[in-house]
Amino acid sequence: MKAIRIRKSNSLLKDDGFVFIKVSRILNYEISHDPLNNLVVMQIFFDYECEAIRLERVMTLKEKNKFLHSWNLFIMNLDYFFDLADFKRIV
Repeated sequence: MKAIRIRKSNSLLKDDGFVFIKVSRILNYEISHDPLNNLVVMQIFFDYECEAIRLERVMTLKEKNKFLHSWNLFIMNLDYFFDLADFKRIV
């Protein structure tokens, strides 16, 4: 079972809890980068009722490239778990 882990809320406190989402539920995703603010934004769209989750994280260019490389490995089935808990969930 391939899955991603995200925070339950928009807080970065460790005791707020996490949610695991099966990749089979994900219809599409978008990753954008704002180089002026070093902000990476990821939107994940689900296959029912057009639900979407928006995640943000401040990253340097080097961190962003490392993240995209890891994400691509995950998408190509080389990894079965991807941790997005360092991203702030925007509600």
